Amino acid sequence: MSMKKILLCMVLFFFISGSFVLPFSSVLASSDLVEDSWNTKTPMTHGQTGCGFAVLDGKIYAIGGDNFGTNERYDPKTDTWTTLAPMPTPQSNFAIATYQGKIYCISSTLYDPDPQPFGVGEAGTKPMPVSSSAYIIGINEVYDTVTNSWGTKTPPPISSNNIKAHVVGEKIFILGITEMGSTMSKLALVMYDPVTDVWTEKPSIPTDIATSMYDFVLAVVDDKLFVIGSFYGKTSNGFTTLASKVIVYDTKFDVWKEVNSAPMGMVYDAATGVTTGFFAPQKIYFFEETRTDVYDPVTNTWSTAEPMSTPRRMFGVAVVDDVFT
Repeated sequence: MSMKKILLCMVLFFFISGSFVLPFSSVLASSDLVEDSWNTKTPMTHGQTGCGFAVLDGKIYAIGGDNFGTNERYDPKTDTWTTLAPMPTPQSNFAIATYQGKIYCISSTLYDPDPQPFGVGEAGTKPMPVSSSAYIIGINEVYDTVTNSWGTKTPPPISSNNIKAHVVGEKIFILGITEMGSTMSKLALVMYDPVTDVWTEKPSIPTDIATSMYDFVLAVVDDKLFVIGSFYGKTSNGFTTLASKVIVYDTKFDVWKEVNSAPMGMVYDAATGVTTGFFAPQKIYFFEETRTDVYDPVTNTWSTAEPMSTPRRMFGVAVVDDVFT
């Protein structure tokens, strides 16, 4: 019996052309279930950039973005959106993870552009910060999908404006770029226990594997975290080189290992999702502006798939029944 087809779709937030950013809140899905193809579904109520996406019980939650706290739920079966309780502290480009019916929205650096309440004015019209006091460090807010309410938990112990999150087993792992500046930065890893509300520091990526990076995506297969990105590394004569790599953290053995190179070159505003192995073979799909690359963690090989029909940046990916949204 043949394997069911892999179906692809994508949530679109913003289409960037030249120096202009235009709202473009369409949702791509497959109405006729055609393999390796793209189609359009009902758009989001609020097109945003920097949203967080989570999946629970077959539904997709689009939260935050543009320093606004919107919270919407998409039902792929009915192709409808529902507006839910907004975030207490609006966030953009934050880490998001689900655990036991709750969605954790975690920031280690939050931009507070002016003393006005969040939501005042239109996105993109607020002034740039004039001092370091314009940044709020450490937020961990939890949305309960059953009660449609929010709560607050202990924030992460790292400072970074680029963090990703994934659940492995009963824990949430947060990976973020730290020590930014003129010196080489590193990727710090921390683990959060949602039951005890306790954070634990874990090993950073060793400097002999990668000392800095341009950007990265994070995916989970089994008990391993797969980090795909463009890393800077030191050569024998002291100079740094940039190379795209696949680096894996084994949560059971608490070790990092570089397993492969990556074909996409410099990573910028990319997103990723993983098929489950039920409807399609378990693989990591890497979506960038004009390409879709597919990594097989079993064979440690790369292949390509159909790229997005409209190139875009600052979008997110959610996976329901091996359909990417």
